[in-house]
Amino acid sequence: MEETRNAHTVVRTRLTQALIVLMAEKPYDAISVTEIAVGVQAAHVSS
Repeated sequence: MEETRNAHTVVRTRLTQALIVLMAEKPYDAISVTEIAVGVQAAHVSS
């Protein structure tokens, strides 16, 4: 159960970070889910 909670926290954190980075580049309503997913993947690979 604890591992699942930790995994969810990691995913939530990466999603949030990807969204924040994208919001620095363009307006919120111009950001797609695909762009967020790509940002999460890039963060995962670089960490």
